[in-house]
Amino acid sequence: MQKKCQQWEEGSTQAPNLRSNSIQEGEDNAYAGGHIQEGENEIATHVLEGPMTRGRLKRIQEEVYQELSSRDKISKIRKINNTLRFYERFFLIGTVQSFYFLDDLFFGWQESLRMLSSFMDP
Repeated sequence: MQKKCQQWEEGSTQAPNLRSNSIQEGEDNAYAGGHIQEGENEIATHVLEGPMTRGRLKRIQEEVYQELSSRDKISKIRKINNTLRFYERFFLIGTVQSFYFLDDLFFGWQESLRMLSSFMDP
């Protein structure tokens, strides 16, 4: 069987075909680089080393749940904070409007008394 292999030259942008037969079992492609762009969407990950036991898996799971619950708590705190700010503003606006209403009511009442007293005075 004749090997068909493209020659890979330095500076070439094409990946070399190092497999003699793509259906051949037990061999991997020798070229695996160039497809992943470094630096894009990098996420900090923890490397898990050693055997994965039930106890270790449970500890890792608890850490993940704690992280998720703390994020959920932060989200809930923000929602509560926004709600409190809304009610605080609503209360202040309502208080100011109530003040103006009472002010109008009070001065309106005084005006009514003046009008009544002017009718009663000869």
